[in-house]
Amino acid sequence: MYNKKPVSKYAATYTDQLNQATKTADPDKFINAVAEQMGEAFVGYMLGILPNDNGYVDFRKGHLEEYKLMDKICKAKVLATD
Repeated sequence: MYNKKPVSKYAATYTDQLNQATKTADPDKFINAVAEQMGEAFVGYMLGILPNDNGYVDFRKGHLEEYKLMDKICKAKVLATD
């Protein structure tokens, strides 16, 4: 299911939980693993770099798709509810 390189060394510890088997057997563990990936992507977006084993020094260049998603989230407008 998850065939991309993790965004950081820390996020890499959760990659074995990003699969259909974990999602089915232990949804909470799967959701936590996704949340860790998203959290690390946010940090990478904000700081521009994360410790990684992939050799990149620029988060945007190393993980363009994740950068674009975080950019959309960070620039989104909050919708008011009544």
